[in-house]
Amino acid sequence: MVRRPRFHRVLYALCALAPELITHLSFTETHTRIANNPDFYPFFKDCVGAMDDTLVPAWVPRVHQNRYRSGKGDLAQNVLAICDFDMNFTYVYAGWEGSAVDARVQDHAVSQDRTFLFSPIGTRSSIWNLQDMFNHAHSRLRNVIERGFGLLKKRFPILQ
Repeated sequence: MVRRPRFHRVLYALCALAPELITHLSFTETHTRIANNPDFYPFFKDCVGAMDDTLVPAWVPRVHQNRYRSGKGDLAQNVLAICDFDMNFTYVYAGWEGSAVDARVQDHAVSQDRTFLFSPIGTRSSIWNLQDMFNHAHSRLRNVIERGFGLLKKRFPILQ
């Protein structure tokens, strides 16, 4: 276990480095992965990234452990993240208990952050072939967040 004074020193050091490590991205231009692919453009021209949830191990005081138990029985936090198509994480919403359903975390993130734009879902189309094509293209774009989480967890095994 990491002692508190050491943890706080590391935390303050990371905060001091934040302006150099964290950059604000421009979302005014369509990403080249979308712009140069007729399967994606113009349908996803305003898409800036992909979103997903993941569970990361957590240390939790005994009185709160039941809420933080994941479906596998491990103590975990549910972390919502968005990354762009270069696998840069552009949004992270951490701290939810591991037992929280993904939709609940996403709904809370959207309701708390007014700058968070969410594409509409649940619209029905009678042209199933076009809908299947859209879903396939969407899936191909969305896998960037899964790859991003995979690389992050490989680089920092404590997150697995």
